[in-house]
Amino acid sequence: MKVRNKKILKKRFKMTAKGKIVHQTKGVNHLLSKRDSSRKNRDRKSRVLSKTFASKIIKGL
Repeated sequence: MKVRNKKILKKRFKMTAKGKIVHQTKGVNHLLSKRDSSRKNRDRKSRVLSKTFASKIIKGL
């Protein structure tokens, strides 16, 4: 993802109390009929970013 400004980062990413970066799964708005229910359930949950990407996001926040 190309980061253009800090407002975009604040909208898409949140930091937990322990300092992890959490974001919502992308691509869950349409074209869901071909996905099985377990994948759709999994995609509803938020995900934790890996440490390599998290360091870049923390600089922007």
